[in-house]
Amino acid sequence: MLQGVERLDVPGMRMADGPPGASLGEPTTDFPHPVASAATFDPDLVSEQGAAIAREAKDGGVSVHLAPSMDMFRVPLHSRAGESYGEDPHLAAAMAAAYTGAVRSEGVIATLKHFVAYNQTRGTGDVEDYFSISEHDVRVGERALREIYYPPFRAAVTRGDAGAVMPAYNRLNGTFCSENRELLRDVLKGEWGFNGFVVSDWGGTHSTVDAAENGLDVEMPSAEFFGDALREAVEDGEIDESIVDEMVRRGLRSQEEIGALSGERTGRDPVRGTDEHFELARTIAEEGTVLLRNDGTLPLDDRLDEVALIGREPETFGNSVGGSDDVTAIRDVGPVEGIENVADVTVTTASPDESEPLAADEGFTYEHYESGDRSGSPIGTGEVAEIAFDGEAGSAEWEGTVTPEEAGSFEFVLTS
Repeated sequence: MLQGVERLDVPGMRMADGPPGASLGEPTTDFPHPVASAATFDPDLVSEQGAAIAREAKDGGVSVHLAPSMDMFRVPLHSRAGESYGEDPHLAAAMAAAYTGAVRSEGVIATLKHFVAYNQTRGTGDVEDYFSISEHDVRVGERALREIYYPPFRAAVTRGDAGAVMPAYNRLNGTFCSENRELLRDVLKGEWGFNGFVVSDWGGTHSTVDAAENGLDVEMPSAEFFGDALREAVEDGEIDESIVDEMVRRGLRSQEEIGALSGERTGRDPVRGTDEHFELARTIAEEGTVLLRNDGTLPLDDRLDEVALIGREPETFGNSVGGSDDVTAIRDVGPVEGIENVADVTVTTASPDESEPLAADEGFTYEHYESGDRSGSPIGTGEVAEIAFDGEAGSAEWEGTVTPEEAGSFEFVLTS
């Protein structure tokens, strides 16, 4: 929640996560994730989704929807890939523009995130850190930025008329995105003519003067850098007051465009959990599902009386990949229930145990390298009981022997 100014009749801005729904902390319609929406190849359908989510967000008193996510799915182990529109910049741009424009049309500010080159995370959920903070330095050339990473954001700004943009946690070519002048002032606000406000990700602000001068307008969720520190910077002559005026003006402009300042929100009436929204969610799920091969298994044979469903938590509807996409669903259908709804069969389930850190019989020896291909001399060597790395290295190698305690099939998982 961004506090308002009561004496000036400026309302606060309540924010809610997305992107598969309005994350209000109470039940709403849980739509398919963006990667599934993109698989429909239907911008009109995604536009309907954006409008529906905006109306549900508005029903919860929200004026700022923290979506869509438009990170390029270029790293297979990216733990938040499900929140993105996939790896194709042209497709992602079409989807992002459609979603953003629809959200705006219903009187809610859409927030484009994470700007830019945010396609690796240290972890999500309870893996390492709740907010998936990844502050590594991403080195990207000008051509790759303009051909791959920029297009979805540019389309959502110029065609979707976005009201807010959220910089990524990571650095881009040496500078944090939240205080990157080339990114925020030169490209976003300059070339593309973006007139909304730039809001940091949670905990993603790192300075006062640099961030403000280089294009960040709002710090979330605290006022560590943009509270008293910003006022003192103005009083001490470290930053010109006109810059703060612009920061405020941008937030007010976005509020005015959705009718928040006048109290007359644009768009249709707020609703939540309607039959139309459930049907739309189902349609997106159906259109976004691709059957790569069918060797005669589907549809299920009428003579079949039992089906085995194997996987982690096979009875549970998975509504989150662990980022900011956790939506409490009004209705959900898990895999077992779904099969039983359409086929007269008994479903037997089997689930592997949760993954545990892999331990070697006598520990792992390791070598860390400055290069990205393990060339040259190691910059660090040693021995550890488990594979885990949280430091600075271009590449690493671990070696050890693992002997299972009993025979069987095992799943080996890597995460970055």
